[in-house]
Amino acid sequence: FEDELRERAAFKRYFTRKDKNSRKAVETGPFYSMFDVGAYTFAKYRVVWQRIASSLDGTVLPVEKKPWLPQETHSLVVMDSSAEAHYFTAVFNSSPLNLGAQAYAQRGGKSFASPHILQNICVDRFNPRKTLHRQLAELSEKAHKLADGEEWQELAEVEEKIDLLVAKLYGITNEELAEIKKNLREISKEDLKTGKLFGK
Repeated sequence: FEDELRERAAFKRYFTRKDKNSRKAVETGPFYSMFDVGAYTFAKYRVVWQRIASSLDGTVLPVEKKPWLPQETHSLVVMDSSAEAHYFTAVFNSSPLNLGAQAYAQRGGKSFASPHILQNICVDRFNPRKTLHRQLAELSEKAHKLADGEEWQELAEVEEKIDLLVAKLYGITNEELAEIKKNLREISKEDLKTGKLFGK
């Protein structure tokens, strides 16, 4: 593995430099180096999602003895509690925020769901005293369990409840939520494949 890695252009670009005197390549760090790793990388409560994607699909990482380390293809945010992580995930994955993200960033592009997305879509700060926030956290926890058990029908029902609560959180009417969902369907992969977006 090491020999193959050393031959890659990215390795040569980031892990070597030309010596001023001899003009030979000099390594700037061990081949197994990792960058931008801090205490947040190993935090107890973390939410991750794919950066290169066509929708927001965050998940709460399980708390384990050996923490999972996401690759550069994933974004990560740290939370103070399990409830906060689940609340964030419920709101983040909801239809209203998904439509907002898709209106702002190019679906499937390298920067679609980079951390900067949080500067352009708003997730209210978690407040455990707010009933709505607690309900969203509980529903997200339930959704995670249903997804683990591959119980898709029940999961769809929970996701619908989450959308209704997120709509309430943002003051979105039922009619507006229906329009949001309609727009999401119109820009879905299935519609692109069948040409429905282009009037075919």
